Amino acid sequence: MTGNGATTSGELRAHNRVRLLRAVHDGGATRTRSQLTRDLDLARGTASVLVGGLTEDRLLHEEPAPEHGRGRPTMIPGPHPHGPVVLAADVREDSWELAACELGGRVTVLAVRPHDGTPEGAFLPLGAAIATHGARYGDRVVGVGVAVAGPVRPDGRVDVSHLRWRAIDVPALLSQGASTSRDLPSDNPAGLPAHQGPAAHGSPGPSDRPAHANLATTDPGPADQRAPGLSGDPTDRPARAEHPGSAECGGMRASGLRFPRQNARDPADRPAHATENPVAADRGGVGAAGFGLAGQAGGDPLSVFGEMIVPGVRVGNDTALAGLAEARRGRLRGVGIGLHLHVDFDLGGVLVVGGRPLGGASGAGAEFGHMALGGPGAGEPALCMCGARGCWGMDVGANALLRHLGLEYGGGRGRGQAEEILARAEDGDEGAGEAVLAVVGALGRGIAALVNAHDPEVVTLSGLGADLLDRAGAELRAAGEPWLMTIRRESPPPIVASALRWRGSLLGAMEAVFDAFLTPAGLASWTGSDTPGNKV
Repeated sequence: MTGNGATTSGELRAHNRVRLLRAVHDGGATRTRSQLTRDLDLARGTASVLVGGLTEDRLLHEEPAPEHGRGRPTMIPGPHPHGPVVLAADVREDSWELAACELGGRVTVLAVRPHDGTPEGAFLPLGAAIATHGARYGDRVVGVGVAVAGPVRPDGRVDVSHLRWRAIDVPALLSQGASTSRDLPSDNPAGLPAHQGPAAHGSPGPSDRPAHANLATTDPGPADQRAPGLSGDPTDRPARAEHPGSAECGGMRASGLRFPRQNARDPADRPAHATENPVAADRGGVGAAGFGLAGQAGGDPLSVFGEMIVPGVRVGNDTALAGLAEARRGRLRGVGIGLHLHVDFDLGGVLVVGGRPLGGASGAGAEFGHMALGGPGAGEPALCMCGARGCWGMDVGANALLRHLGLEYGGGRGRGQAEEILARAEDGDEGAGEAVLAVVGALGRGIAALVNAHDPEVVTLSGLGADLLDRAGAELRAAGEPWLMTIRRESPPPIVASALRWRGSLLGAMEAVFDAFLTPAGLASWTGSDTPGNKV
Protein backbone atom coordinates (compact mmCIF):
# COMPACT_ATOMS: atom_id res chain seq x y z
CA MET A 1 0.00 0.00 0.00
CA THR A 2 1.24 3.49 -0.84
CA GLY A 3 1.01 6.49 1.45
CA ASN A 4 -2.07 7.69 -0.44
CA GLY A 5 -4.04 4.52 0.30
CA ALA A 6 -3.76 3.04 -3.21
CA THR A 7 -3.32 -0.75 -3.17
CA THR A 8 -3.18 -1.43 -6.93
CA SER A 9 -1.57 0.19 -9.95
CA GLY A 10 -5.05 1.19 -11.12
CA GLU A 11 -5.81 2.97 -7.86
CA LEU A 12 -2.45 4.72 -7.99
CA ARG A 13 -3.10 5.96 -11.52
CA ALA A 14 -6.57 7.17 -10.54
CA HIS A 15 -5.04 8.98 -7.57
CA ASN A 16 -2.40 10.66 -9.74
CA ARG A 17 -4.98 11.68 -12.35
CA VAL A 18 -6.91 13.48 -9.64
CA ARG A 19 -3.74 15.12 -8.27
CA LEU A 20 -2.78 16.41 -11.69
CA LEU A 21 -6.23 17.77 -12.51
CA ARG A 22 -6.51 19.35 -9.08
CA ALA A 23 -3.15 21.06 -9.55
CA VAL A 24 -4.24 22.41 -12.94
CA HIS A 25 -7.54 23.63 -11.50
CA ASP A 26 -6.13 25.20 -8.35
CA GLY A 27 -3.32 26.88 -10.30
CA GLY A 28 -5.69 28.48 -12.78
CA ALA A 29 -4.29 26.42 -15.68
CA THR A 30 -1.14 28.54 -15.69
CA ARG A 31 1.60 26.05 -14.79
CA THR A 32 3.62 24.24 -17.44
CA ARG A 33 3.75 20.48 -17.64
CA SER A 34 7.33 20.52 -16.35
CA GLN A 35 6.33 22.66 -13.36
CA LEU A 36 3.44 20.34 -12.55
CA THR A 37 5.71 17.32 -12.89
CA ARG A 38 8.16 18.82 -10.43
CA ASP A 39 5.54 20.12 -7.99
CA LEU A 40 3.73 16.77 -7.86
CA ASP A 41 7.00 14.80 -7.66
CA LEU A 42 6.13 12.72 -10.71
CA ALA A 43 8.48 10.99 -13.11
CA ARG A 44 8.52 12.63 -16.55
CA GLY A 45 7.28 9.46 -18.17
CA THR A 46 4.46 9.13 -15.68
CA ALA A 47 3.41 12.73 -16.23
CA SER A 48 3.44 12.23 -19.99
CA VAL A 49 1.21 9.15 -19.75
CA LEU A 50 -1.18 10.92 -17.37
CA VAL A 51 -1.51 14.01 -19.56
CA GLY A 52 -2.03 11.83 -22.62
CA GLY A 53 -4.79 9.85 -20.95
CA LEU A 54 -6.51 12.95 -19.57
CA THR A 55 -6.37 14.57 -23.00
CA GLU A 56 -7.92 11.48 -24.59
CA ASP A 57 -10.68 11.62 -21.97
CA ARG A 58 -11.54 15.25 -22.82
CA LEU A 59 -10.29 16.49 -19.47
CA LEU A 60 -7.11 18.34 -20.46
CA HIS A 61 -5.80 20.16 -23.51
CA GLU A 62 -2.27 21.53 -23.85
CA GLU A 63 -1.30 24.84 -25.38
CA PRO A 64 2.20 26.26 -25.91
CA ALA A 65 3.37 28.66 -23.24
CA PRO A 66 3.23 32.33 -24.34
CA GLU A 67 6.99 32.65 -24.01
CA HIS A 68 9.59 29.94 -24.41
CA GLY A 69 13.18 29.57 -25.47
CA ARG A 70 14.65 27.69 -28.35
CA GLY A 71 13.66 24.17 -29.12
CA ARG A 72 10.46 22.39 -28.37
CA PRO A 73 7.83 24.76 -26.90
CA THR A 74 6.84 24.40 -23.26
CA MET A 75 3.26 23.18 -22.93
CA ILE A 76 0.63 24.33 -20.42
CA PRO A 77 -2.14 21.85 -19.57
CA GLY A 78 -5.54 23.51 -19.36
CA PRO A 79 -9.24 22.78 -19.80
CA HIS A 80 -10.25 20.66 -22.77
CA PRO A 81 -12.54 22.53 -25.22
CA HIS A 82 -15.02 19.65 -24.90
CA GLY A 83 -14.34 19.11 -21.21
CA PRO A 84 -16.33 19.37 -17.99
CA VAL A 85 -18.34 22.48 -17.19
CA VAL A 86 -19.95 23.58 -13.93
CA LEU A 87 -22.99 25.86 -14.02
CA ALA A 88 -22.73 28.24 -11.06
CA ALA A 89 -25.31 30.76 -9.86
CA ASP A 90 -25.17 33.56 -7.31
CA VAL A 91 -28.68 34.41 -6.07
CA ARG A 92 -28.77 37.79 -4.34
CA GLU A 93 -31.75 39.48 -2.70
CA ASP A 94 -32.53 41.44 -5.87
CA SER A 95 -31.05 39.50 -8.78
CA TRP A 96 -29.17 36.42 -9.88
CA GLU A 97 -26.23 35.65 -12.13
CA LEU A 98 -25.57 32.37 -13.93
CA ALA A 99 -22.17 31.39 -15.31
CA ALA A 100 -20.40 28.44 -16.92
CA CYS A 101 -17.10 27.54 -15.27
CA GLU A 102 -14.31 25.43 -16.72
CA LEU A 103 -11.47 23.55 -15.10
CA GLY A 104 -8.94 26.13 -13.97
CA GLY A 105 -11.55 28.71 -13.01
CA ARG A 106 -12.41 30.39 -16.30
CA VAL A 107 -15.90 31.91 -16.05
CA THR A 108 -18.35 32.70 -18.84
CA VAL A 109 -21.33 34.81 -17.76
CA LEU A 110 -24.48 33.31 -19.28
CA ALA A 111 -27.32 35.38 -17.82
CA VAL A 112 -28.01 38.16 -15.32
CA ARG A 113 -31.60 38.77 -14.24
CA PRO A 114 -33.49 40.83 -11.63
CA HIS A 115 -36.18 39.19 -9.53
CA ASP A 116 -39.12 40.45 -7.52
CA GLY A 117 -38.01 39.22 -4.10
CA THR A 118 -40.24 36.13 -4.06
CA PRO A 119 -38.88 32.56 -4.16
CA GLU A 120 -40.88 31.84 -7.31
CA GLY A 121 -39.71 35.06 -8.97
CA ALA A 122 -36.10 34.18 -8.24
CA PHE A 123 -35.80 30.43 -8.76
CA LEU A 124 -38.32 29.58 -11.48
CA PRO A 125 -36.56 31.74 -14.12
CA LEU A 126 -33.18 30.54 -12.85
CA GLY A 127 -34.28 26.93 -13.24
CA ALA A 128 -35.39 27.67 -16.79
CA ALA A 129 -32.03 29.31 -17.56
CA ILE A 130 -30.13 26.36 -16.09
CA ALA A 131 -32.20 23.99 -18.24
CA THR A 132 -31.60 26.03 -21.37
CA HIS A 133 -27.86 26.34 -20.90
CA GLY A 134 -27.59 22.79 -19.56
CA ALA A 135 -29.06 21.60 -22.86
CA ARG A 136 -26.59 23.76 -24.79
CA TYR A 137 -23.57 22.34 -22.97
CA GLY A 138 -25.06 18.84 -22.95
CA ASP A 139 -23.07 16.06 -21.34
CA ARG A 140 -20.23 18.44 -20.47
CA VAL A 141 -22.17 19.64 -17.40
CA VAL A 142 -20.95 17.86 -14.27
CA GLY A 143 -23.00 19.77 -11.72
CA VAL A 144 -24.80 22.94 -10.72
CA GLY A 145 -23.81 25.09 -7.74
CA VAL A 146 -26.13 27.75 -6.33
CA ALA A 147 -25.13 30.35 -3.73
CA VAL A 148 -28.01 31.82 -1.72
CA ALA A 149 -27.96 34.72 0.75
CA GLY A 150 -29.20 32.76 3.76
CA PRO A 151 -28.65 29.67 5.89
CA VAL A 152 -29.15 26.29 4.23
CA ARG A 153 -30.96 23.70 6.37
CA PRO A 154 -29.92 20.04 6.63
CA ASP A 155 -32.65 19.02 4.18
CA GLY A 156 -31.62 21.66 1.63
CA ARG A 157 -34.26 24.26 2.41
CA VAL A 158 -33.22 27.90 2.60
CA ASP A 159 -34.21 30.84 4.82
CA VAL A 160 -33.62 34.47 3.78
CA SER A 161 -35.00 36.50 6.63
CA HIS A 162 -34.94 39.94 4.97
CA LEU A 163 -37.09 38.61 2.15
CA ARG A 164 -39.32 36.68 4.57
CA TRP A 165 -38.33 33.39 2.94
CA ARG A 166 -38.85 30.45 5.26
CA ALA A 167 -37.90 26.87 4.49
CA ILE A 168 -37.77 27.40 0.73
CA ASP A 169 -37.10 24.20 -1.22
CA VAL A 170 -34.70 25.64 -3.77
CA PRO A 171 -34.00 22.43 -5.77
CA ALA A 172 -37.75 21.85 -6.12
CA LEU A 173 -38.33 25.38 -7.44
CA LEU A 174 -35.40 25.07 -9.84
CA SER A 175 -36.80 21.79 -11.10
CA GLN A 176 -40.22 23.37 -11.55
CA GLY A 177 -38.68 26.24 -13.48
CA ALA A 178 -36.73 23.81 -15.63
CA SER A 179 -39.89 21.89 -16.46
CA THR A 180 -41.55 25.02 -17.83
CA SER A 181 -38.57 26.21 -19.87
CA ARG A 182 -38.91 26.51 -23.62
CA ASP A 183 -38.06 23.24 -25.37
CA LEU A 184 -34.96 23.34 -27.49
CA PRO A 185 -34.34 21.32 -30.68
CA SER A 186 -33.19 17.98 -29.38
CA ASP A 187 -30.67 16.72 -31.92
CA ASN A 188 -28.24 19.59 -31.48
CA PRO A 189 -29.60 22.29 -29.13
CA ALA A 190 -27.05 24.93 -30.03
CA GLY A 191 -25.77 23.72 -33.40
CA LEU A 192 -22.52 22.62 -31.77
CA PRO A 193 -20.16 19.73 -32.46
CA ALA A 194 -20.82 16.66 -30.38
CA HIS A 195 -19.64 16.94 -26.78
CA GLN A 196 -18.90 20.63 -27.18
CA GLY A 197 -20.65 23.47 -25.39
CA PRO A 198 -20.65 27.10 -26.43
CA ALA A 199 -17.24 28.57 -27.01
CA ALA A 200 -16.25 30.74 -24.09
CA HIS A 201 -15.46 33.70 -26.30
CA GLY A 202 -18.83 33.57 -28.00
CA SER A 203 -21.12 32.90 -25.08
CA PRO A 204 -23.65 35.55 -24.19
CA GLY A 205 -22.64 37.93 -21.47
CA PRO A 206 -23.03 41.56 -20.49
CA SER A 207 -21.71 43.74 -23.25
CA ASP A 208 -19.66 45.88 -20.89
CA ARG A 209 -17.43 43.04 -19.71
CA PRO A 210 -15.26 40.36 -21.32
CA ALA A 211 -17.19 37.24 -22.27
CA HIS A 212 -14.99 35.18 -20.00
CA ALA A 213 -12.61 35.75 -17.16
CA ASN A 214 -9.95 33.59 -15.59
CA LEU A 215 -10.32 34.37 -11.90
CA ALA A 216 -7.75 31.91 -10.64
CA THR A 217 -4.90 34.23 -9.84
CA THR A 218 -4.37 35.65 -6.37
CA ASP A 219 -2.48 38.67 -7.69
CA PRO A 220 -4.76 41.32 -9.21
CA GLY A 221 -1.95 42.56 -11.40
CA PRO A 222 -1.93 45.83 -13.30
CA ALA A 223 -5.29 47.51 -13.63
CA ASP A 224 -5.51 46.92 -17.37
CA GLN A 225 -4.86 43.19 -16.96
CA ARG A 226 -7.20 42.38 -14.13
CA ALA A 227 -9.99 39.94 -14.61
CA PRO A 228 -13.47 40.97 -13.42
CA GLY A 229 -13.71 40.42 -9.69
CA LEU A 230 -10.01 40.96 -9.06
CA SER A 231 -9.76 44.63 -9.78
CA GLY A 232 -9.30 47.24 -7.14
CA ASP A 233 -11.85 49.33 -9.00
CA PRO A 234 -15.08 49.13 -6.97
CA THR A 235 -17.16 49.21 -10.16
CA ASP A 236 -15.51 46.01 -11.39
CA ARG A 237 -18.10 43.65 -9.93
CA PRO A 238 -20.49 41.12 -11.38
CA ALA A 239 -23.13 42.72 -13.53
CA ARG A 240 -26.28 43.15 -11.47
CA ALA A 241 -29.72 43.47 -12.86
CA GLU A 242 -30.82 46.49 -10.84
CA HIS A 243 -27.80 48.38 -11.94
CA PRO A 244 -28.18 45.96 -12.88
CA GLY A 245 -32.35 16.04 1.41
CA SER A 246 -29.36 15.01 0.62
CA ALA A 247 -25.88 15.18 2.03
CA GLU A 248 -24.46 17.65 4.53
CA CYS A 249 -21.51 19.28 2.86
CA GLY A 250 -20.09 22.07 4.97
CA GLY A 251 -22.96 24.35 4.02
CA MET A 252 -23.73 22.87 0.61
CA ARG A 253 -26.76 20.66 0.03
CA ALA A 254 -26.87 18.38 -2.99
CA SER A 255 -29.94 17.34 -4.88
CA GLY A 256 -30.87 16.00 -8.30
CA LEU A 257 -32.60 18.21 -10.85
CA ARG A 258 -34.55 16.99 -13.88
CA PHE A 259 -34.63 18.99 -17.07
CA PRO A 260 -37.21 18.16 -19.78
CA ARG A 261 -35.79 17.52 -23.18
CA GLN A 262 -37.46 16.51 -26.42
CA ASN A 263 -36.60 13.04 -27.67
CA ALA A 264 -34.25 12.43 -24.78
CA ARG A 265 -31.84 9.56 -25.20
CA ASP A 266 -32.62 6.20 -23.78
CA PRO A 267 -31.31 5.97 -20.18
CA ALA A 268 -28.73 3.43 -21.28
CA ASP A 269 -27.28 6.00 -23.68
CA ARG A 270 -26.92 8.79 -21.13
CA PRO A 271 -23.54 10.38 -20.49
CA ALA A 272 -21.35 8.22 -18.33
CA HIS A 273 -21.15 10.96 -15.69
CA ALA A 274 -24.93 11.02 -15.12
CA THR A 275 -24.78 7.81 -13.14
CA GLU A 276 -27.00 6.50 -10.42
CA ASN A 277 -24.11 6.11 -8.04
CA PRO A 278 -23.75 9.16 -5.79
CA VAL A 279 -20.25 10.54 -5.54
CA ALA A 280 -19.27 11.74 -2.11
CA ALA A 281 -16.38 14.02 -1.34
CA ASP A 282 -15.18 16.26 1.45
CA ARG A 283 -12.30 18.35 0.26
CA GLY A 284 -11.51 21.82 1.44
CA GLY A 285 -14.55 21.98 3.67
CA VAL A 286 -17.36 22.09 1.17
CA GLY A 287 -17.82 18.59 -0.14
CA ALA A 288 -20.79 17.37 -2.10
CA ALA A 289 -22.74 14.24 -2.81
CA GLY A 290 -24.75 12.78 -5.61
CA PHE A 291 -23.93 13.77 -9.16
CA GLY A 292 -27.42 13.25 -10.44
CA LEU A 293 -29.61 11.52 -8.00
CA ALA A 294 -28.92 12.53 -4.42
CA GLY A 295 -32.09 13.97 -2.98
CA GLN A 296 -34.34 12.69 -5.75
CA ALA A 297 -37.61 11.12 -4.71
CA GLY A 298 -39.98 8.76 -6.41
CA GLY A 299 -37.74 5.99 -7.67
CA ASP A 300 -34.96 5.88 -10.22
CA PRO A 301 -35.14 9.07 -12.31
CA LEU A 302 -33.04 7.43 -15.01
CA SER A 303 -36.06 5.32 -15.90
CA VAL A 304 -38.25 8.35 -16.66
CA PHE A 305 -38.74 8.71 -20.41
CA GLY A 306 -38.29 12.10 -22.00
CA GLU A 307 -36.20 13.64 -19.22
CA MET A 308 -32.55 14.51 -18.97
CA ILE A 309 -30.82 14.81 -15.62
CA VAL A 310 -28.25 17.54 -15.28
CA PRO A 311 -25.93 16.30 -12.54
CA GLY A 312 -26.56 17.32 -8.93
CA VAL A 313 -27.62 20.75 -7.83
CA ARG A 314 -25.73 21.96 -4.78
CA VAL A 315 -27.18 24.83 -2.77
CA GLY A 316 -24.94 26.67 -0.31
CA ASN A 317 -24.71 29.77 1.82
CA ASP A 318 -23.19 32.67 -0.10
CA THR A 319 -20.78 33.70 2.64
CA ALA A 320 -19.49 30.17 3.26
CA LEU A 321 -18.92 29.77 -0.46
CA ALA A 322 -17.22 33.17 -0.68
CA GLY A 323 -14.93 32.06 2.14
CA LEU A 324 -14.16 28.84 0.28
CA ALA A 325 -13.29 30.73 -2.89
CA GLU A 326 -11.13 33.19 -0.96
CA ALA A 327 -9.21 30.25 0.52
CA ARG A 328 -8.71 28.70 -2.92
CA ARG A 329 -8.10 31.73 -5.12
CA GLY A 330 -7.87 34.81 -2.93
CA ARG A 331 -6.15 36.27 0.09
CA LEU A 332 -6.94 33.40 2.43
CA ARG A 333 -4.96 30.97 0.30
CA GLY A 334 -2.38 29.30 2.51
CA VAL A 335 -3.79 30.95 5.66
CA GLY A 336 -4.29 28.65 8.64
CA ILE A 337 -7.10 30.58 10.35
CA GLY A 338 -8.89 33.37 8.55
CA LEU A 339 -12.05 35.36 9.14
CA HIS A 340 -14.10 36.12 6.03
CA LEU A 341 -16.97 38.63 6.06
CA HIS A 342 -19.28 39.22 3.10
CA VAL A 343 -21.35 42.42 3.14
CA ASP A 344 -24.28 43.08 0.84
CA PHE A 345 -27.69 44.25 2.07
CA ASP A 346 -26.59 42.95 5.46
CA LEU A 347 -23.63 40.87 6.62
CA GLY A 348 -22.52 37.25 6.85
CA GLY A 349 -19.30 35.80 8.16
CA VAL A 350 -17.46 32.52 8.44
CA LEU A 351 -14.28 31.22 10.03
CA VAL A 352 -12.00 29.52 7.52
CA VAL A 353 -9.61 26.96 9.05
CA GLY A 354 -7.02 25.32 6.85
CA GLY A 355 -8.92 26.34 3.74
CA ARG A 356 -12.17 24.95 5.14
CA PRO A 357 -15.11 27.23 5.97
CA LEU A 358 -16.66 25.94 9.17
CA GLY A 359 -20.31 25.36 8.43
CA GLY A 360 -21.42 24.22 11.89
CA ALA A 361 -22.99 20.98 13.10
CA SER A 362 -25.89 21.14 10.65
CA GLY A 363 -24.14 23.10 7.92
CA ALA A 364 -26.16 26.24 8.59
CA GLY A 365 -23.28 28.31 9.97
CA ALA A 366 -21.68 31.39 8.37
CA GLU A 367 -24.23 33.56 10.19
CA PHE A 368 -21.98 35.95 12.11
CA GLY A 369 -24.32 38.73 11.04
CA HIS A 370 -26.91 37.35 13.45
CA MET A 371 -24.68 37.56 16.52
CA ALA A 372 -25.87 39.99 19.19
CA LEU A 373 -23.24 42.60 18.37
CA GLY A 374 -25.61 45.51 17.78
CA GLY A 375 -24.37 48.94 18.77
CA PRO A 376 -24.75 50.26 22.32
CA GLY A 377 -27.93 52.12 23.11
CA ALA A 378 -30.74 52.51 25.58
CA GLY A 379 -33.60 50.07 25.75
CA GLU A 380 -34.11 46.60 24.42
CA PRO A 381 -32.16 45.70 21.26
CA ALA A 382 -34.14 45.85 18.05
CA LEU A 383 -35.78 42.69 16.74
CA CYS A 384 -34.25 41.34 13.56
CA MET A 385 -36.43 39.69 10.91
CA CYS A 386 -34.57 36.46 11.63
CA GLY A 387 -36.26 36.33 15.04
CA ALA A 388 -33.24 37.29 17.17
CA ARG A 389 -32.54 40.63 18.82
CA GLY A 390 -29.57 42.93 18.39
CA CYS A 391 -28.21 41.28 15.24
CA TRP A 392 -24.96 42.79 14.03
CA GLY A 393 -26.09 42.67 10.40
CA MET A 394 -28.84 45.19 11.10
CA ASP A 395 -26.12 47.83 11.50
CA VAL A 396 -23.89 46.82 8.57
CA GLY A 397 -24.65 46.82 4.85
CA ALA A 398 -26.79 48.54 2.25
CA ASN A 399 -29.92 48.41 4.41
CA ALA A 400 -28.11 50.20 7.24
CA LEU A 401 -26.82 52.93 4.92
CA LEU A 402 -30.33 53.61 3.67
CA ARG A 403 -31.83 53.56 7.16
CA HIS A 404 -29.34 56.14 8.43
CA LEU A 405 -30.54 58.59 5.78
CA GLY A 406 -34.21 57.91 6.41
CA LEU A 407 -34.67 56.13 3.09
CA GLU A 408 -36.87 53.12 2.44
CA TYR A 409 -34.95 49.87 2.78
CA GLY A 410 -35.45 46.13 2.94
CA GLY A 411 -36.90 43.55 0.60
CA GLY A 412 -33.79 43.41 -1.55
CA ARG A 413 -34.23 46.90 -2.95
CA GLY A 414 -31.97 49.95 -2.87
CA ARG A 415 -28.62 48.61 -4.03
CA GLY A 416 -28.14 51.50 -6.41
CA GLN A 417 -29.07 54.03 -3.73
CA ALA A 418 -26.54 52.52 -1.33
CA GLU A 419 -23.80 52.86 -3.91
CA GLU A 420 -24.82 56.46 -4.51
CA ILE A 421 -24.43 57.09 -0.77
CA LEU A 422 -20.87 55.75 -0.91
CA ALA A 423 -20.09 57.98 -3.87
CA ARG A 424 -21.63 61.04 -2.23
CA ALA A 425 -19.66 60.41 0.95
CA GLU A 426 -16.48 60.31 -1.09
CA ASP A 427 -17.45 63.64 -2.66
CA GLY A 428 -17.86 65.23 0.79
CA ASP A 429 -21.61 65.01 1.34
CA GLU A 430 -22.03 65.39 5.12
CA GLY A 431 -25.12 63.24 5.57
CA ALA A 432 -23.78 60.42 3.41
CA GLY A 433 -20.45 60.62 5.23
CA GLU A 434 -22.15 60.23 8.60
CA ALA A 435 -24.05 57.18 7.33
CA VAL A 436 -20.85 55.57 6.09
CA LEU A 437 -19.06 56.27 9.37
CA ALA A 438 -21.93 54.76 11.35
CA VAL A 439 -21.82 51.56 9.30
CA VAL A 440 -18.02 51.43 9.40
CA GLY A 441 -18.11 51.89 13.18
CA ALA A 442 -20.49 48.96 13.62
CA LEU A 443 -18.39 46.82 11.28
CA GLY A 444 -15.20 47.65 13.16
CA ARG A 445 -16.72 46.82 16.57
CA GLY A 446 -17.95 43.46 15.35
CA ILE A 447 -14.66 42.56 13.72
CA ALA A 448 -12.90 43.34 17.00
CA ALA A 449 -15.21 41.01 18.91
CA LEU A 450 -14.57 38.18 16.45
CA VAL A 451 -10.83 38.81 16.52
CA ASN A 452 -10.90 38.59 20.31
CA ALA A 453 -12.73 35.28 20.09
CA HIS A 454 -11.02 33.54 17.17
CA ASP A 455 -7.53 35.10 16.86
CA PRO A 456 -7.44 34.94 13.03
CA GLU A 457 -4.31 35.58 11.00
CA VAL A 458 -6.16 37.86 8.60
CA VAL A 459 -9.65 39.31 8.07
CA THR A 460 -10.99 39.53 4.52
CA LEU A 461 -13.95 41.63 3.40
CA SER A 462 -15.90 40.99 0.21
CA GLY A 463 -18.86 42.62 -1.51
CA LEU A 464 -19.83 45.98 -0.06
CA GLY A 465 -17.34 45.32 2.75
CA ALA A 466 -14.47 45.72 0.30
CA ASP A 467 -16.01 48.97 -0.96
CA LEU A 468 -16.28 50.31 2.60
CA LEU A 469 -12.67 49.33 3.26
CA ASP A 470 -11.53 51.15 0.11
CA ARG A 471 -13.30 54.35 1.13
CA ALA A 472 -12.91 54.36 4.91
CA GLY A 473 -10.23 51.83 5.82
CA ALA A 474 -8.53 54.02 8.42
CA GLU A 475 -11.86 54.82 10.08
CA LEU A 476 -12.77 51.14 10.10
CA ARG A 477 -9.58 50.11 11.86
CA ALA A 478 -9.82 53.00 14.31
CA ALA A 479 -13.42 52.09 15.15
CA GLY A 480 -12.43 48.55 16.07
CA GLU A 481 -9.29 49.24 18.09
CA PRO A 482 -10.97 50.28 21.40
CA TRP A 483 -12.94 47.03 21.36
CA LEU A 484 -9.87 44.83 21.04
CA MET A 485 -8.32 43.06 24.01
CA THR A 486 -4.98 44.56 24.99
CA ILE A 487 -3.08 41.51 23.74
CA ARG A 488 -4.84 41.81 20.37
CA ARG A 489 -4.00 45.49 20.02
CA GLU A 490 -0.30 44.70 20.15
CA SER A 491 -0.49 42.89 16.82
CA PRO A 492 -3.96 43.03 15.29
CA PRO A 493 -4.59 40.93 12.19
CA PRO A 494 -4.63 42.83 8.91
CA ILE A 495 -8.05 43.68 7.48
CA VAL A 496 -7.87 43.39 3.70
CA ALA A 497 -10.23 43.54 0.75
CA SER A 498 -11.08 40.24 -0.84
CA ALA A 499 -9.13 39.50 -4.00
CA LEU A 500 -12.42 38.28 -5.51
CA ARG A 501 -14.52 41.27 -4.45
CA TRP A 502 -18.12 40.53 -5.51
CA ARG A 503 -17.21 37.28 -7.27
CA GLY A 504 -16.50 35.05 -4.28
CA SER A 505 -19.92 33.45 -3.87
CA LEU A 506 -20.16 32.51 -7.55
CA LEU A 507 -16.66 31.05 -7.59
CA GLY A 508 -17.31 29.20 -4.34
CA ALA A 509 -20.35 27.55 -5.91
CA MET A 510 -18.09 26.45 -8.75
CA GLU A 511 -15.45 25.10 -6.36
CA ALA A 512 -17.96 23.03 -4.40
CA VAL A 513 -19.06 21.18 -7.53
CA PHE A 514 -15.53 20.65 -8.80
CA ASP A 515 -14.60 19.30 -5.36
CA ALA A 516 -17.03 16.46 -5.92
CA PHE A 517 -15.98 15.93 -9.51
CA LEU A 518 -12.21 15.93 -8.93
CA THR A 519 -12.17 12.58 -7.16
CA PRO A 520 -11.42 9.08 -8.50
CA ALA A 521 -15.14 8.29 -8.47
CA GLY A 522 -16.00 11.59 -10.13
CA LEU A 523 -13.53 11.05 -12.97
CA ALA A 524 -14.71 7.47 -13.41
CA SER A 525 -18.25 8.76 -13.79
CA TRP A 526 -17.06 11.06 -16.58
CA THR A 527 -14.96 8.54 -18.51
CA GLY A 528 -16.47 5.14 -17.78
CA SER A 529 -14.22 2.36 -16.52
CA ASP A 530 -13.42 1.01 -19.97
CA THR A 531 -12.34 4.23 -21.67
CA PRO A 532 -8.73 4.34 -22.93
CA GLY A 533 -7.66 7.14 -20.63
CA ASN A 534 -8.85 5.22 -17.60
CA LYS A 535 -7.33 1.84 -18.40
CA VAL A 536 -4.58 0.56 -16.13
